[in-house]
Amino acid sequence: MGTVIRHIYRLAHERYLYDDEGEAAEYSVLVQKFRFDAQQFIIALHEYVFDVAISTTWTLFMKRLNIIAKESEFELPREHVWGRGSTSDSVSLFDEQSDVFSVGNVDEFENEEDDDEIGEGVKDLESLRSYHDHILDRMLFQCLLKKKQEAVMKVLNGIFTVVLTFANKLQQKRSRIISLQKRQEYWNSIKDLHGKFRLYTAMLVKILMALDEKGGGRMGMGMKRTANINPEGESAGTNFSTSRDDGRSYHDKVDNQSGGGFLQEFLLRVDFNGFYASIIAKELSKRNKD
Repeated sequence: MGTVIRHIYRLAHERYLYDDEGEAAEYSVLVQKFRFDAQQFIIALHEYVFDVAISTTWTLFMKRLNIIAKESEFELPREHVWGRGSTSDSVSLFDEQSDVFSVGNVDEFENEEDDDEIGEGVKDLESLRSYHDHILDRMLFQCLLKKKQEAVMKVLNGIFTVVLTFANKLQQKRSRIISLQKRQEYWNSIKDLHGKFRLYTAMLVKILMALDEKGGGRMGMGMKRTANINPEGESAGTNFSTSRDDGRSYHDKVDNQSGGGFLQEFLLRVDFNGFYASIIAKELSKRNKD
């Protein structure tokens, strides 16, 4: 989608997109508005996925490994680690290897409040594997790729489809596939696509807001209790699931101490000025009047 957005930017700034100055004067603003809206959305989604859903979650995982490595009580003879030296000398398994796990200075991550809980649940290779699986599961959850989040993904895929169609139509116009007789029909289709894009994005914001209000944006809540939200953003019930901890309590604690959830991060990026929230408010007001 990032590649498509860059292609749209190039097409939208080509003078050959328009047949004459009159057409350019009438429709260039429409094209630029649509291009800007689509570009801002894709950039916001891209930054959220990589900066919040993946990077932040992985950094917390590496932080935990750093502290486990630092405080590990497992020791091996030095020759087992380096292949040389006296067998009487011993060294921590992770000495001189902290760069394997490092995302910075280990001391930066020390926190007296978390020291008692940081190693809880991860005490052997099996529990470490389970915890790693949990981290990957968290990433999927924050990327809205879990089965319970299909309603959100349907709306996202709808937005992607609209953007792809917009790019295809611009390419058709640039290639002179659109005849002069069908020019008005063509621009009406662009207007309809732009309206559909804003409607789908507003619908996505509505769903995310509903999920966030029900606690679905907090990892400590969301992965244990996933609210079923229909495409209209309304609750269709709540499912509860329980599973063994696998070392999850620490991250749940961090989530609960934070000022907000991951959905708030996504909402802030997608609708930082409240534009799509205003569309939702207008639509609800219209429905109430009807």
